[in-house]
Amino acid sequence: MSEDLDLTSSKLDNTEKAKNELVTKIVIHLDLIDFNLTDYNADELVAAYVYLISEFAICAG
Repeated sequence: MSEDLDLTSSKLDNTEKAKNELVTKIVIHLDLIDFNLTDYNADELVAAYVYLISEFAICAG
């Protein structure tokens, strides 16, 4: 499992502007999701966050 997130990867797009726009869209979309955070303890949330970030990094190259 990779722990790095390469936001400079050409897999995100070819220009810095396009990469920034894509990452911004992802963050905005995630912000709209109601994760019902009060239903889970902190350890579960941290584990889920680490897993999702690592998967994102793997897919980004």
